[in-house]
Amino acid sequence: MNECSGVKHLHHPLVGDLAQPYEAMGLPSGPGLRLNFCTPEPDSREREALGLLAGWASTGAVVPSRRDRSGNDRSGNDRSGNG
Repeated sequence: MNECSGVKHLHHPLVGDLAQPYEAMGLPSGPGLRLNFCTPEPDSREREALGLLAGWASTGAVVPSRRDRSGNDRSGNDRSGNG
């Protein structure tokens, strides 16, 4: 089995840049398949950001809109009343 670890650098449009430590293990039942485990450090900004996202997901709350440089809503929320 192939095992590796490192840090994945991700960008989320609402919480920004995240540096996620991970470990990956190959699956014996599927050559070329791996299972990745991402585990934020305790008391890190990443843990706080993921907790915020998990809280939004669990409540079904509308995620605040995030506008791009041209002023377009990039969150998928149409607040114009047209859709």
